[in-house]
Amino acid sequence: NEGREATIFKLLLGKKSLGADIAWLSQFASEAEMLFPPRTHLQVVGEPVLGADGISVVTLRPTTFQKVRTVEEVEATRKEELKQLASSVAWDLRNEAVRDGAYDSELAHRLDTLEAKLMSEYSGQAPEWYNDNNKYKERFISLLLESGAVRMAVRNSDSVLSKSLAAMDLSVPATPATGGTAGASALTLQSSSS
Repeated sequence: NEGREATIFKLLLGKKSLGADIAWLSQFASEAEMLFPPRTHLQVVGEPVLGADGISVVTLRPTTFQKVRTVEEVEATRKEELKQLASSVAWDLRNEAVRDGAYDSELAHRLDTLEAKLMSEYSGQAPEWYNDNNKYKERFISLLLESGAVRMAVRNSDSVLSKSLAAMDLSVPATPATGGTAGASALTLQSSSS
């Protein structure tokens, strides 16, 4: 049997790793097929054994990791990163204002509005949209640049930014645009004067 190569996977089954017997559903009932729950992983136990006949035997133990992320969770990671970054911009500005003794109810409102605006503008797309490297990079850099630009303007109640934030109605959800460039405002906002 020269040149023969094969691998056999030997499963160690216990009370916590026993799958459901689906032999009664199988076209090949004699194969004793088992069905394991979602997120089941096969953990290698020990070293593979190579027999004289050229057959490798790999011993595995089925395990279920509850902390493993789903495809949807992984896909949404970049969107969540931008959402957290937008939130942390407002958090940093709040802390700076508190530290400087400049935090009041008007600034709190402007910062809440700014946070909602940034989160909507930078994380308003479907999760898969952010998996395009160029789009993600453009949004990420734009958010960093915008956070630097708003740093002083949001604290000055007479700035154009502060006046526009003060005029925004937080009770009306911001609606992100379906596309556009990263630096463009992607919000439809209702003024409280209307």
